[in-house]
Amino acid sequence: MSPLETLKYRCGDCDDFSILGGYMFEINGVNVKFATISDNTYYPDGLNHAFLWIKIVDYLSQEPWWATNNHWSFNGSVSYDWIIVDCTPGWQSSIWDRPAWYQWYKDNSITTADWYQFVATVTVDP
Repeated sequence: MSPLETLKYRCGDCDDFSILGGYMFEINGVNVKFATISDNTYYPDGLNHAFLWIKIVDYLSQEPWWATNNHWSFNGSVSYDWIIVDCTPGWQSSIWDRPAWYQWYKDNSITTADWYQFVATVTVDP
């Protein structure tokens, strides 16, 4: 569905909510990458899900959960500039919390290197 249809019908799946969220971030000047994860190795019954990477800025007022243990890089450098945002209802309660699927990996000692191999990322054009 288009972002407008997701709003109009007030429903959709993870792709639809990620597209809507990505659109809303982009029109407000935030860099976004659309991502999917397809993990049939570690996650119970498999995980096929869409989410966003968003680029944050340096003026955050509190230290976020990703600042101490996650290194996201899209150009070969280590950076804390990108965070995961899951726009699907029920998967992430706020930007300050880990998405439920990410927390599952952490709770079950699945390393980022292990699950990240199942992620595909594309840049969103405004």
